[in-house]
Amino acid sequence: MSAFNIVHSASAPRVATPDLMSGDKKEEISHQFAVVELIFALGMELNRGGELADLAEMGEALADLIDPDRTATELKTLGEGSYGTVFKLDKSIYGEIALKIFNYDTAKEDSQSKITRLTKHRLGAEAEGIFLTEGVPNTVRTIAVVAADNFGSLRIYDKMDLEMNEVNGETIVGVISEYVKSKDMQEKLDDGEELDIPKTFHQIAQALVGIHEKGGIYRDVKPENILIDDEGNAHLTDFGFAKRIKEDGRTYSMVGSLAFMAPEVLKVGCDNAPEERYNQKVDVYSLGCSLYLAEFGKIPYESGVEGEGPDMKLMNNIADGNIIKPDNFDQSNQLHALIWEMMEYDRRDRPTMAKVAARLSVINETQNEGE
Repeated sequence: MSAFNIVHSASAPRVATPDLMSGDKKEEISHQFAVVELIFALGMELNRGGELADLAEMGEALADLIDPDRTATELKTLGEGSYGTVFKLDKSIYGEIALKIFNYDTAKEDSQSKITRLTKHRLGAEAEGIFLTEGVPNTVRTIAVVAADNFGSLRIYDKMDLEMNEVNGETIVGVISEYVKSKDMQEKLDDGEELDIPKTFHQIAQALVGIHEKGGIYRDVKPENILIDDEGNAHLTDFGFAKRIKEDGRTYSMVGSLAFMAPEVLKVGCDNAPEERYNQKVDVYSLGCSLYLAEFGKIPYESGVEGEGPDMKLMNNIADGNIIKPDNFDQSNQLHALIWEMMEYDRRDRPTMAKVAARLSVINETQNEGE
């Protein structure tokens, strides 16, 4: 028997059934709601400071409680990080899904990647992914979010719920998204696997065009958030920092991943000056940084020694625009020239994402014709 303690579904917080489901369908998937209830009871336990040390034991204990014979549900732990744990459910009310549970108490600010002043995900933040990924190709669709109110009650919100309900002030416990069998781009690069760079970045640029056309901004483009499936197609994932921006098309929160952050985002974090608000061009810059890494094998800046606290050398180089020009950089190379344009220090000199996608399409077609 597992040593991991978890609340039984009978006493777990109630999860509301989506209104779209018919009576027969609700009964058919009642077991799957028990699965969801158990998982989020686990999530609440983690949020109170539960241990994340033995994920394998945790996953086995949960799967045993859900379905001792393992006939109806297979639960897998896909991974864990400082911000939460990701599970995979082969069966759920939404089909095969990935399920991220946030763990606020053990979340730590990683100076080499996440830079954010946000301490909790609010419903509005993660829910943006539901609207921004709908109908947009090459994105991992956000299906629903699970929120907890101040009394500990849990509810699943999908698109219709969010359009019909006032849901201010609730804290996100988890995010439900479609499952894509894949490896992230950083993993593939680290493993020395071949990457079709023009195809991959053309597809991600197309995804970002779709998000921008919806009035959105992604704010965390980096190799870890680009998934490559078994067919070699790219998918943009993790919409925790995405948002729809207001009429002036600008925003000013310092969020993202430091090594791929545009200078204007970093400046906002330093002085929060209204004139330093940024727009969708930060996604162009971050995609350019990711493209630089894929093409040249390193980040565009010289960094300091990793340790406690932020990497001030890296931050200063980003703020000053001190991009390293690789020895094999070739201005006559269409891809190299595009990278440099995408990483222009002044955002007004960067191309729009639509123009980036169009140029990557030409580069990709040219590559295919030469094969």
